[in-house]
Amino acid sequence: MPVRGARFDEIEGDVWTVPKERMKGERSKLQDFRVPLSTEALSVVEQCRLIAVNDFLFPSSRINKGVSDVAMAKVLNNLNEAGRIHGFRSSFRMWIQDNETASFEVAETALAHTIGNKVERAYARSDLLGKRRILMQKWADYVTQTEAKVVQLRG
Repeated sequence: MPVRGARFDEIEGDVWTVPKERMKGERSKLQDFRVPLSTEALSVVEQCRLIAVNDFLFPSSRINKGVSDVAMAKVLNNLNEAGRIHGFRSSFRMWIQDNETASFEVAETALAHTIGNKVERAYARSDLLGKRRILMQKWADYVTQTEAKVVQLRG
């Protein structure tokens, strides 16, 4: 996910739209990709706005650039974190699978993976934004250890 290049003007409400130019894949088949933002992600966006030095949420020390992958790896090293950025995507996918948090289609769409063959994609055009919004909030709650609110049902 091209979060390193995220810009404030790409976020509207609780949706970040990643321009197709920054998406990975075959150029002729790419589309802009909408990402639903959890309450925690929106909080990070607001914190970034308070200290913004340019249009990037995560700016580089270089003028008009987002933070580099090398800089992110350095932060992980300084934190003694063995995991790597791409590994976080794997962790997310395994968490969904292990906890049956979402369907296969929702999980793969959340990772911006192409699902199905050409005919299937011609009919299944939804980006499942509503279901992904629920998933992303559950993931945010999990990684931030926010307690789930349990409502007692009668009967």
